[in-house]
Amino acid sequence: MENISENIIIIDSMEELEQNKEEWNEIYQKNASTSHYLSYDFVYLWYDCFLGKNKLKIYKIVKNNITIGFLPLVLIHDRFTRILKSLTNYHCMHSGPIILNGYEKIFYERILTVLKRDTKSWDVCHIEYLYSFLRNKSPFIDNATKIFTGRLKLIEFPNDSIILKGTFQHYISKLSKNICKHYKQSRRRLDHAGKFVIKHYEGLEAKEHWSEVIRIEDLGWKGEQGTSLRKISDSYQKYYKGLIDLLSKKGTLRISLLELNNKNIACQMAYLEDNVCHICKIGYDPCFSNISPSNFLTISVIRNIFENNTDIKTINYFSGDYGFKKRFCNEKSICSNIIIYNKTMRGNFAFLLKNTKEKLLTYKFISRIKNRIFS
Repeated sequence: MENISENIIIIDSMEELEQNKEEWNEIYQKNASTSHYLSYDFVYLWYDCFLGKNKLKIYKIVKNNITIGFLPLVLIHDRFTRILKSLTNYHCMHSGPIILNGYEKIFYERILTVLKRDTKSWDVCHIEYLYSFLRNKSPFIDNATKIFTGRLKLIEFPNDSIILKGTFQHYISKLSKNICKHYKQSRRRLDHAGKFVIKHYEGLEAKEHWSEVIRIEDLGWKGEQGTSLRKISDSYQKYYKGLIDLLSKKGTLRISLLELNNKNIACQMAYLEDNVCHICKIGYDPCFSNISPSNFLTISVIRNIFENNTDIKTINYFSGDYGFKKRFCNEKSICSNIIIYNKTMRGNFAFLLKNTKEKLLTYKFISRIKNRIFS
């Protein structure tokens, strides 16, 4: 554990993290956000699964002898560059600081000022997947932009989501005619194929059906490519086991299954976070692709949320250009990545290299356009 000043402490080992468990849990219990990604148990799980040869680095902020928050990061050595990174990857697109209620403004100002002063520990700081509907996006970006003037790259890209307004019937009426047509066709084909039923499970009951999500997802293209839940690396297997345990105990896990003639042919796994339902995993049995079971289940899940989860305001389908999202989503929220360059020799070099690459790409793009126009 390192003291940068009397109010700033850096936690850099799992043992030191465990020593701060009680304080972390106390802040979490008082926090305005109920996100499990801010909990001590989740942060410990992430480090336990993915830390590897990298270094744990948590900034602890203290004011008047009271701990007001923690910012969990990981320090990665990429060739010559020391990169501070959020606890994010393709299977975990959420991360952020845990802050004592009422201290948000002070925390963001202080943590970013500390990062700016800390030229010994890092060269580049990369915070990923800040969604427009999350609580901690704007304060972090606003303060970072002010404090790291000219040393920050903000990368924004669309993220598909559904804003739940009005009734399910109103939502359906805004979808394309083809979607409604295909939904009715799927319904008729299911009726013709036999007896079908859709089942929605929550919390600990949902956990009992997690094995079915793994089985069904593995039947499709992810199974063929070796990227399904059943075939991913041991660290991710361990991560999902811990994540499902955590979600089910908190009661935020949701699993929906489409059953035809007593056989599950499509699945969706989701979790709740504040007023957002995140659709995390979708799968179907390709033997029944003529029925479009995944699309049918998607609309059924949306309907169930409209009718039975009135506190949910947004359904998040995450970023990624998958065609099915365009059919159902009515909102393009913004997802942001922040890259901050420190004023170290290596930070300066990384910043210069990034700007040079951007200029070259812009030059190539302009040259291509000119060639098309004048050729």
